[in-house]
Amino acid sequence: MKRSSCFIFLIVIFFSSCVNYDVKEKDPAASKIPSYKAKEDFKLFRTIIEKAHPSLYSYLPKKRIETIFDSIGATINKGITYREFFNKLYFITNEIGCSHSTVSLPASVSENLFDRALFFPLPVLKVEDKLLVNYTGDSNLPHGTEILKINNTPAAGILDSLMFYNPVEGFKRETQQYMASADFGYEYFMKFGGNKQFTVSVKDSSGKQRTVILNALSYDDLTFRQENKYYKDATDVDYSLIIDDTLKKATLRLATFEFESVNKQIAFNAFLKNSFELLKRRGDIKNLVIDLRENGGGYLYYCFLLNSYLSPVKFAEYKEVFSRVKFVPYEEYLSQRFGPSDVDFVNGKLREEFERVGNRVQHLKDTSLKTWEPDKFRFNGNVYIITNWQVNSAASYFAHLAKKTANAKVIGVETAGGTHSGNGFRTIKYQLPKTGFEFEFPFAKMIYTNGDKKTGRGMIPDYIVADTYESFIKNEDRQQVYINDSLLIKQ
Repeated sequence: MKRSSCFIFLIVIFFSSCVNYDVKEKDPAASKIPSYKAKEDFKLFRTIIEKAHPSLYSYLPKKRIETIFDSIGATINKGITYREFFNKLYFITNEIGCSHSTVSLPASVSENLFDRALFFPLPVLKVEDKLLVNYTGDSNLPHGTEILKINNTPAAGILDSLMFYNPVEGFKRETQQYMASADFGYEYFMKFGGNKQFTVSVKDSSGKQRTVILNALSYDDLTFRQENKYYKDATDVDYSLIIDDTLKKATLRLATFEFESVNKQIAFNAFLKNSFELLKRRGDIKNLVIDLRENGGGYLYYCFLLNSYLSPVKFAEYKEVFSRVKFVPYEEYLSQRFGPSDVDFVNGKLREEFERVGNRVQHLKDTSLKTWEPDKFRFNGNVYIITNWQVNSAASYFAHLAKKTANAKVIGVETAGGTHSGNGFRTIKYQLPKTGFEFEFPFAKMIYTNGDKKTGRGMIPDYIVADTYESFIKNEDRQQVYINDSLLIKQ
């Protein structure tokens, strides 16, 4: 009993918000929800998750999950705000350990949010345990300025407190701090509340410390600054192929596997075919770098298609796939963003390609587990894959497959996606009727082909090459430099 009481007390402390009450009336997320509505929706949220989430007990035992739900539920009381309820739902989502599970504010809140000047005004990035200004448009705080404290809270503590907004596959880890730094303005707002001004302690490149006052920005204005970061991996072009004739190296840049329209899918299929046919016909390109940085995944098909251009052996798409439901449950609570065609797609998959095994679990039939053959234009030189902390889902699975089947070497930092299993196919989207919050999660879980032991970690690169303060200041691509200077030079 003492342990349960202690856990509830810690939860209450965790969810205490540091709202600046001078701007409370202008902060839609600080509006209150009648406690009975929050309690009813929390109960429904729990019911749906316990019924259908395929990874609910993958990383934490059932009793621990039940304790978390019970403890969070006990903290819902009179006067709860949209921000506090959002944080409670996201805390649970993060504990599950599924990188595809998310929570969204009600439209009535979010649509009235982004034109309000309540957000921390500067893009930042975590580099070598420092939180650095990642923007060139503020002459008072140039890029590379280290942020020590915001409103008297140390930067390291702030990043720790924002990790739960960035679920990864498996257990909590440092990867989430990097992710939090990339979306810092919004996540800081959701955790600590809106502010008109921020008191910021900084240290410049000479080591001199000072305190400055920064005026808040609207999220729309902050987004413009985010799009003009100083140090970033560009994602405005989905894919490209660049050949370095001197190094006999090709770099295949793949920023996404998310190609929703048929025309985009046809174009990407053709790009891959043409790229690998070109490399095959040239014959003099001995090194292929596949740059996956910022690739959060997309269609699993492209994970397999791309690997077929690398693997010298045939490979199965998955070892196993299962779902905890036979059809989409609780249809009356589905979001408008998950329409009849989505329901038909998921139900059709479950009905035609899955079969019941045991009392509750639906498994993908053996006849639906496809095996891929090596493509005739397969590249048979050295393969290097660059990852960062945003690499997830189909992209991280591809990196794992290529490492296992094509002896690819991975360079960079640990990924958000895992190397044992993941969740995918399609996410089911729900809306809680009393509060308007939305949440989503996949209907199936995949156990990977040649999957590693379940450790709850992301892919650990063969060569851990993180950005440094020096590479940040020089705006230097440290991972490509490492490949050129430390790997290719040895050949």
